[in-house]
Amino acid sequence: MSELEEKTSGSKIALCGIILVIFSYLLVIVSALHSADKPVGGGDTWVAMACGRYTVGPWAKNDFDRTIQMKILDLFGIHVTWKDPFSANSRPYRKGIEDCEGWVNQNWLSHVMFYKLNMAFGENSIVVYKFIQAILTALFAFWAARALKVNYFLAAICASFGVLLARSFIDMRPNISTILMAAIMFQILFRWKAGHPKSMLWLLPVMIIWSNVHGGFIYGIVVMGVACGGYAASNIMAEINPNLFYKCDWKKDYLWLLIGFAITVLTPMIFSPFGTENLIHPLMVMMGKDGSKWRQVSEWHPLFSDGFGNVKPYIVFASIFLFISLIWIVIRIMYRPDETSCNSEEKKPDIIDFDFAWFGIIAGTLKMSVDSRRFVFLAAVVLAPFMAILIQQIFVMTAQMWKKLFKPKLIEQFEAGLAILSTAALTIILYMAVQDIYVRPPADGIERTVFRHMVGINDQPVRAMPFFDANHISGVVLNEWTNGGIVPWGQTPDEKTGAPACKVFMDGRAQAAYRISHFEKWQFMNINFPSASNEMQRRQKMLDQLISSTRLSKNSSRLYDKLIDTYGEGKTYFNLLLAMAVDYNLYGKILEHEGINVVLAKNARSQRTIEYLRKNDNWKILYMDESFTLIFRVDSPENKELFDKPVEELVYPDELSRTLSLAHYYLNNRLNNNTEFYNNIVKADKLLATVDDQYIKAALPLIFQSKSMLRKQDEFKDILDNHYERLKKLVDDEVDLGRLSNLETLAAICQYQSTIARSNKDNDRAKFYNDMYLTYAEKLREKIDRENSKLFW
Repeated sequence: MSELEEKTSGSKIALCGIILVIFSYLLVIVSALHSADKPVGGGDTWVAMACGRYTVGPWAKNDFDRTIQMKILDLFGIHVTWKDPFSANSRPYRKGIEDCEGWVNQNWLSHVMFYKLNMAFGENSIVVYKFIQAILTALFAFWAARALKVNYFLAAICASFGVLLARSFIDMRPNISTILMAAIMFQILFRWKAGHPKSMLWLLPVMIIWSNVHGGFIYGIVVMGVACGGYAASNIMAEINPNLFYKCDWKKDYLWLLIGFAITVLTPMIFSPFGTENLIHPLMVMMGKDGSKWRQVSEWHPLFSDGFGNVKPYIVFASIFLFISLIWIVIRIMYRPDETSCNSEEKKPDIIDFDFAWFGIIAGTLKMSVDSRRFVFLAAVVLAPFMAILIQQIFVMTAQMWKKLFKPKLIEQFEAGLAILSTAALTIILYMAVQDIYVRPPADGIERTVFRHMVGINDQPVRAMPFFDANHISGVVLNEWTNGGIVPWGQTPDEKTGAPACKVFMDGRAQAAYRISHFEKWQFMNINFPSASNEMQRRQKMLDQLISSTRLSKNSSRLYDKLIDTYGEGKTYFNLLLAMAVDYNLYGKILEHEGINVVLAKNARSQRTIEYLRKNDNWKILYMDESFTLIFRVDSPENKELFDKPVEELVYPDELSRTLSLAHYYLNNRLNNNTEFYNNIVKADKLLATVDDQYIKAALPLIFQSKSMLRKQDEFKDILDNHYERLKKLVDDEVDLGRLSNLETLAAICQYQSTIARSNKDNDRAKFYNDMYLTYAEKLREKIDRENSKLFW
């Protein structure tokens, strides 16, 4: 080969290397963007906004027993406290007393960032923050593998795989910061192993941030503890078999590892506004007797049980990872380096020896993800660089053992081509996903900001919240777990205290703010009644026994007060909470006993709660929209202003909620005067005729009720016929706007038509509409499945 040919060949190889590096980075970045583009609903985003607003406000500055660190933060306009302003039932703070730790807000820095971003740049800036975190997380997983000389494409493809398979777990809340910090920590740990022991000092800024953005920093402490123990064990075993086990220098390397461990332990106590409690609190939750009870929340459910997120891709990843690990173990045991050409000093940079620290970290992380699906994202990112290293080691050892060395130049060219193709394919997928999710007409026909779409706003009472401020609602609201953040965020804070006028009974801050006994109580309050008849019979028998013990008759006006007085506290109270599932009057009385004067219920999920309180004369529905219902206690002092004025004078946020709320009130308000009651039914009927076609499904039950009361079922049938023809055409023509709501309404109309036909003994018509209902219900399920999967993964 001539000198010119050698130069040309060298230039091509150099160009190939540059392309490989560039497209490896692009692959990681595009993968991170696609991993974070899926809407994943949750209430913690709203908790963060409410807590951030309170923390940057002046209200906590003069609270009692504040730490030195809290007072230092005051200088920067950030006021952290032990006192929770959002709930009347949160854990109190009593210094030095067990179970009186107050509000240990380990996420305060994330909360401040969410609020500041929203105020300065609008809510879509939080989406940008989420994408930046996702990109950095993937890059640090990539850099962790590169620290141990894994080639670019292999490191990139494994890091991309790790973030993509956790796509349905990446939401906008503080715990995502833990994944980023964990990825950074492993990059530091791998650099230490690659011969840069002083890189452990980088753990100081990492832990300062980590221990204030999320309580998951405890994982970093555990990992460093396992690393210290594991490398000590490996050093001891290396004395027995130096060619199989990893050995680090005790003075040069291991000492710095111990320094790193000390940093992870001491930093959360010194650089947190909560001092030593910042470390003690998560340890108590993790190892204490109450930990298993807190894990009853959906996100804590085990990997193979029902819960949030799609775990199937992760199960595939974990299975592949275990298979690769097994192959590596077998080959590493078989591997024998040529001692004449490769001494142990030369071998170490190329071949990874058995490392008890790695085994411990991998096993512990896998176990965490199996025990609780909330750790799927963490495990996927953490294990990705390990997978890349093991795969490369398998190829290197195999090549050396069989003396069939790969030609690096050819491999680099092949990898560059794969990197280009992979990046191009994933970019197309990303583009299609963004178009599908955010650009085309939305599934329910309502245009939203990217933030509101991404945070799953449909599951939040955004229509209901303005009703609180507009009608001066105060007291305590019983809400669902995921709605506990938007309730304080959606109200204007009190100028003097910063607290909302209506506080939550319970919210998603869980162990950070509440005692486990209160959480267990909330589980009964937000009723999920058992469907099994034998369980209901058991509870009825339990109630009968409790009533019998009071020596009062079931018709006694004093019965429920007596039950509360007798069993309203202690362990026996939970028997009463179980028994209220069979008695709506007892349920209402227990809510009163707990100081609850408002119930915020999601229509689709809390039908039994709404049904029970609707039957109770002491509770009235004053607000209703297509998704949520607000029910108020009549005899509550906090609700006096609401019930002192005519319902027509209440302020509603929009015409839909006003129409549905007033119509329901007119149809269900019991009146002694039959003429007045009839006039109210007519009023409701006229109101319901004004409901927009887009929201007709929400009004159908009330229209049916009003027409039945007026003995005008034929009119209801005509209304259904008109809407059936209109919606059938939209569905058949595949009109995008409102495609899901159209199908939902069409299926509901078919159910009503079938019911009316059966009552008229028109069997043919009943069968036709029943068949059409089954058809549209199946189409609806298919649409929902497609909406949930939203392009791949």
